[in-house]
Amino acid sequence: MRAALTAQLGASSPALSFRALQVTNADVEDICKALTSQNMGVLPSSLDFRDNEIGDAGAQCLAQCLAHMVHVRRVDVSGNRITDVGANALLDVLYIAGTLDDLVLEPNPITNAAATRLTDFRVLSDEPLNLRKYIGVLQSNPTKLTEIDLDEHRSERYYSDEAVVILCKHLLHNTAVTSLTVSHNGLTEKCCESLAELLRLNRTLERLDVAHNALAAGGVALAEALKANVGLLHFDLSHCSLDDAAGEALAAAFKGHGTLQGACVGHNDFGEGVCSRLALAFCQNPRLDTLDLSALPLRPEDQRMIDDSSMLAKEPPHLKAAVQLVVKNQPTYKCVDLMFRPGFHERQVEELGMKFLMIALRDNDHVTSLALGGNKLNVPTCRYIQRELRTKPNITELSIVYNQPCLDFRDARDFCGMLQQSPHIRSVDFSRNLMLEEGAQELLNTVTNWPYLTQVKLDENDAEAATLERIALLAQANQHPPGLKAMLLRYLKGEYPGSTWNMGCEDPLNYVEGRMLLYDDAAVEFTCRRVLQDSKQFDTLALGNNAVTVEGLAHVIALFEANSSFTTLDVSGNQVSDKGAEMLIKLLKDRYSVQCVLVDGNPMSQSMKEEIQRVVVFNSTTQELKDLLVMVEADEEENTELQAADLRSPLRDSDVEILLASFGKGNRHITSLNLSNNYLTARGAMAVMRFVQNSPQVTALRLNNNGIEGGEGVARGLKMLLLGSETIQHLSLDNNDLGDDDVQALIEGLKPNGSLTSCSVQGNLRVSPSVSHRLDQSLTLNRHPKFKPFIPRLSADDDILRTLEFAGLQLDDLCIEILVEALSTNSTVTAIRLNNNQVQDGGVGLLCNVLDAKHCRLQHLDLSHNGVTVRGVRMLSDVLLRNTSLASLNLMHNRIGDAALKPLQEMLDRNDTLMDLLVDGNPMRNDVILKVYSTSTNTQQKLKQDLRRLQAWDAELTAVDFSGQASSKSAANDLTCKLLAEALSSSHVVTSVNLNYSNVSDLGLGMLTDMLYSNTYIHTLMLDGCCITDAGVKLLAAMLLKNSTLSYISLRHNAITDDGCMALQRALVHNYTVKRLSVDHNPEVSERSFMTLGYSITLNNEPILLKQVIPQVHSNSLTVLDCSRKGVDDTLPFTDSSITLLCSVLAHSRSLTHINLKRNRIGAYGGTCLADVMLSNRTITALDLLGNEVGSGVTAFVDLLRRSSDVQHLDLRENGIEAALMSSVSLLLELNHHPPMVKHMMLQLLDGEKPDKVELTGTANGCTAIGKAQPSASEPWGGSTTTMLTSRSVGLLCDELYVNTSLTSFDFSHNYVGDAGAERVAQLVHAFPNSYVNINLAGNCIQDSGAIKLINAVMHAPAVTYFNLSDNLLKDASAYSLLHLLDKRYDLEHIHFEDNRLISPHHQKMLDVHGRLHQVHTDMRATLKQIIENGDDVRTLNMNDPDTGRLWDRQQQADDTLLEFVFSVMAEFRSHINESDFAGTRVRDQHMPTLSRILSDPDICPLSILNLADNDITDVTDMFRALKHNKCLKRLDLSRNRIPRCNGFPIVDALKGNRILDVLTLTGNPVSLSVPAYGSWGGIHRNIRDDPIWEQVYRHLTKPLGFQWYKEIHKVERWERSK
Repeated sequence: MRAALTAQLGASSPALSFRALQVTNADVEDICKALTSQNMGVLPSSLDFRDNEIGDAGAQCLAQCLAHMVHVRRVDVSGNRITDVGANALLDVLYIAGTLDDLVLEPNPITNAAATRLTDFRVLSDEPLNLRKYIGVLQSNPTKLTEIDLDEHRSERYYSDEAVVILCKHLLHNTAVTSLTVSHNGLTEKCCESLAELLRLNRTLERLDVAHNALAAGGVALAEALKANVGLLHFDLSHCSLDDAAGEALAAAFKGHGTLQGACVGHNDFGEGVCSRLALAFCQNPRLDTLDLSALPLRPEDQRMIDDSSMLAKEPPHLKAAVQLVVKNQPTYKCVDLMFRPGFHERQVEELGMKFLMIALRDNDHVTSLALGGNKLNVPTCRYIQRELRTKPNITELSIVYNQPCLDFRDARDFCGMLQQSPHIRSVDFSRNLMLEEGAQELLNTVTNWPYLTQVKLDENDAEAATLERIALLAQANQHPPGLKAMLLRYLKGEYPGSTWNMGCEDPLNYVEGRMLLYDDAAVEFTCRRVLQDSKQFDTLALGNNAVTVEGLAHVIALFEANSSFTTLDVSGNQVSDKGAEMLIKLLKDRYSVQCVLVDGNPMSQSMKEEIQRVVVFNSTTQELKDLLVMVEADEEENTELQAADLRSPLRDSDVEILLASFGKGNRHITSLNLSNNYLTARGAMAVMRFVQNSPQVTALRLNNNGIEGGEGVARGLKMLLLGSETIQHLSLDNNDLGDDDVQALIEGLKPNGSLTSCSVQGNLRVSPSVSHRLDQSLTLNRHPKFKPFIPRLSADDDILRTLEFAGLQLDDLCIEILVEALSTNSTVTAIRLNNNQVQDGGVGLLCNVLDAKHCRLQHLDLSHNGVTVRGVRMLSDVLLRNTSLASLNLMHNRIGDAALKPLQEMLDRNDTLMDLLVDGNPMRNDVILKVYSTSTNTQQKLKQDLRRLQAWDAELTAVDFSGQASSKSAANDLTCKLLAEALSSSHVVTSVNLNYSNVSDLGLGMLTDMLYSNTYIHTLMLDGCCITDAGVKLLAAMLLKNSTLSYISLRHNAITDDGCMALQRALVHNYTVKRLSVDHNPEVSERSFMTLGYSITLNNEPILLKQVIPQVHSNSLTVLDCSRKGVDDTLPFTDSSITLLCSVLAHSRSLTHINLKRNRIGAYGGTCLADVMLSNRTITALDLLGNEVGSGVTAFVDLLRRSSDVQHLDLRENGIEAALMSSVSLLLELNHHPPMVKHMMLQLLDGEKPDKVELTGTANGCTAIGKAQPSASEPWGGSTTTMLTSRSVGLLCDELYVNTSLTSFDFSHNYVGDAGAERVAQLVHAFPNSYVNINLAGNCIQDSGAIKLINAVMHAPAVTYFNLSDNLLKDASAYSLLHLLDKRYDLEHIHFEDNRLISPHHQKMLDVHGRLHQVHTDMRATLKQIIENGDDVRTLNMNDPDTGRLWDRQQQADDTLLEFVFSVMAEFRSHINESDFAGTRVRDQHMPTLSRILSDPDICPLSILNLADNDITDVTDMFRALKHNKCLKRLDLSRNRIPRCNGFPIVDALKGNRILDVLTLTGNPVSLSVPAYGSWGGIHRNIRDDPIWEQVYRHLTKPLGFQWYKEIHKVERWERSK
């Protein structure tokens, strides 16, 4: 096969065939090298590669070769393995190079897309070459072209309909081409659909020229597409044989097009009607600046309209803008404001501009207002405006203010005529003109006779003020029903009858269009403010049966307040609510002269209507009653009593009703009503009682001296008053005419009533004394509310009620009488305590009746602290001689004297049931008291019985209760304690001892404490109300150090001070069993002592371990606190209360670092307390809460970990915490093991912030670009600021940065990231290649494995422009990767790899060389960009420029890579470069294809001067092939290169077809000997050889002077033009 290939290549044949030779991709490459060599004898024109094994790589290689082989015309590659990739490469050669005439691809595995391209090419093969090039560029680089010109009729080259269809298909979605010219091609309507689709879909095409084609009926499709177009600026359809249908469609399209600026439709077959519509469309579209209608049958008036419209460009800009908005006919544009404003507008609008506005308004139905003031509208213009406005029903407002010249009365007459024919105009403004009085009268007549004008302004028109006022008044009246205007006209003429302004009747004038018009709030406002405000004729305003609301009523009230003539108002049958009623009430209260107000038929509450009528009635009352009403309604805090007694005009029933109605509306301060000395009857009294019943603030009522006659109604009223009122306390009904039935009703009402405590019915002669006494008893019960509920229960013989506790109720003898009456039928009560009352001897006598009864079961009677004397004792002694139930009698602290000794001794001697008699605290001598007690042999009986039971070990006696067993002799009580202690010392049953109020002294307490040292059964000791002092308490405290069973001690109401409390507190430090200790009501005990004892007792109720560890924590002797529970039943668990106590001491600990609280019952509150303590005490770094119940309290630990970096260990497992919160805790705890700034940055990332820069350098370890300043040492995260980053920290950061795409910069320099950290950064850069710009990992001990992965990541991250790996541990392997990076990434502006000392010298030298080259590339690109972007006057790419030369000096000679880079930059910015100088820069043949591509786009690259002298160029075929069609290049210098003689033919061929190139210099090339027919090739120029001046310039140009040559040429050209 190789021999066959060689034989074919050696054959001198124009057609080379490699068919079925098993040619592969490599063989194709060899064949292409041979074909491009200069040893070919005969240049082949056909290549046959059928039936081989050529793939895409071979096809691409063949395509590159064919691009340089202009002699090959046909290529056949059918029957191979070429797909779309290779096929497209070959097709690009077909379209762009233009050298191939035929390409055979089928069969090959290509898709329909490639097959379509090939089919299109074959269609285009018969078309001129330029079209194929255009389409090729559109396929390969769609943004390269901006203009396409297919008008080549001068060269006799034409394009068919099929070619245009293919071109339109490629332009449908193109966004770069802005101009398309297909004129002079003989196109027909076949291509119009494609052109129409292009207009509809392409939004960037600005210019379309289809002139001089036979489009005919296809123009309709183009016009319809133009309606949907949004970007076209110029459209040329001249000479296209368009008919009237196309013209109609074009007129409609031109009218509403939003961007079209110019159009040409001349030389078509349009009729006059179509031309008129085109002219009208031109006038109606202000954006359409030019419209060419040449050679069309245009009527003169249409021509004038076009001429006038063309003059619109000379009109002010604000007029053009307004016309444009009018033409758009948008619903939101309502007002055309052309009011001239000096300083804002350029000039005024005149006649022509106003006419154009009127024409534009003809098709607008949304504009409603015209503001034309301040312009120059002459009389014809005004009349033209009037004519146009008659036909515009949508215009409702017209303003011509300050016209120039000013409007006069004749203009007013004209406008009035227009207004009479234009009912749609409702508002006119002719202010600041000169209409004078005559013009104002014209407008007044119009407003009077025509009901349409609702607003007329004539300010500053030199008319009478009265006339102007009447015009404004009547115009405003036109806004309301016509009946109001008729009334107003009669009133203005003085013909209105009567004093009632009646707007409430049905006026026939208001019956319009089949319905009755009602007066609304606006009509009422107009009437009140403009008509009736100052009128004195009327006293009545009738507004009934209309649509007046609260807003209208407010104007009515303002009228009544301002005009005192009005006294009557009728607003019935309207829509006035309660709010309006309140306004009326306020008016009536302020204006006493208003006598009548009608409000029926309004949606207001009945109470409001009644209040209005009440206030109306009030206006007719006496002055004294008015004063009372004013005082009531003022509701002042100091007025608490309504004093309506002893008036000069006494109140009657009706007056009281008015007064009470006013009082009940809101007064909350008057609590007492005094209506004495008036003329009230039963009716008035019942009204007062009903009012008091419903007024909870009233507590006192006086109705004395009124002559109220009792009866069924009054009795019922009094009873209902007491039953319904819970606040009435005082009731006075003296000197009336009440009877027993009325008072009995009061008594019945008092049974459930508990508030009435005072009621007087004196002077009522028909009331009997017995009924009055029963009333007193009932009132007495009310005065004792705690006593009253027991009476009915006692009368009912309640079994549950056995003890009556009436101590301290201030009961008197009358209460005792009631009690005795209730007890007369009771058989259940056994004890009555009446101590601390006001019982006298009379009450004692009544109680004796109870004791003397046969069924008496009373056992205990307490009469201490009352007023009992010897008389009462005698009565008691006498009855106790017969009584056998009473066992206890307390007569302490009464007024009993020594005389009571004898009756008491006689009674005690004979009474066997009285067990206890107390007489202490009476004015008796001590010896008398002792005799009484010595006589009482029954007093110690119960004590002895209990002692005997104790000694007998009675199993049922578990509680000893000696409370209240007091004796005046302390020795007796101490003896009792001694006996009790002896009995309890051997008892194993008794657990509770109650000695409350038994006068136990310190000595007795000492005996008890001695017993408690050894007793292990008693857990309750109660000593309230005794005589214990600090001495006894100290004995008790000493006992508590040994006792381990006592849990409750009560020492209330004793004489203990702070010293005793201190002793108890010291004892409780070592006692763990006392859970309750009460020392209340000891006056000498301070609050601090209470708190100290409370704290100790609280500790005793917590786990014992807590009490043991608190002192150790206080002393700072612990570093580890272990309070965990090994098992569930091990010890009492810690709870939230325990943790609260513990935290109070943990906050001050300076030694504790670790706390273990496993397996307790700590809840959310306890967890929060622990978190707060750890936040304030930074020495605690570890906390174990495994197996607790923290739950929601975890949020406090999350906050702790966010704010503190000192916590190193926190175990919250098995606490019922959600998994997400546990993850947060774990993450935050992990952050505490990293540098503090890492934590700071991570917290901000977790909070959703998006920084774009991170700096975590090892020197400062700060975060300077997160969005906040660096934290100070006092900020909560604390910690060291010198810790270096590790791979673990970097991994944590990278994991979080995966969700933060805003970051663009890393700076981890001078840390200890290592290979693992570098790999994590590389993974992040791989994931987001277009995000990161700066990466700095200098000084991080990175070795080859991490560096290579990082370099590979940067290689594929085009966004990275800064990369620093200096001062690491890189070796040769990393150096190879860096070399590859330097060669591939020239856009990497900064790359640093210094101070990597493990790289060998050889590789370091290679890195330095490539680094310098890379820096040259970077600096070159920056400089070129700056030159290109800033060179506004002379756009020059000068490689010999001083600035660019400095780049050249860094590298002695520019290599191929740098030059290729320069050319690529030149191609990128080709539209900005006019002149280029590459002299002496070693430009070679391999750079020529790029330069040729630049020159092949003359429309995009306006390069006019190119200097390539002193280089190594040999092949200029491609360059001159490109120059053949170049229209920009004028001067080209190729002197001193190595161009061979074979290149002479392409040069000559290019010069034949190029008319632009003026100067070509080829001095010092072998080509100078090639073509003698053209003379010496030292210099070629056209039409200047015979001119001596140009000859001198030519000789000057042949010298290598760089870019200075064009200056001389410009001088000569200027000289030529001057000639």
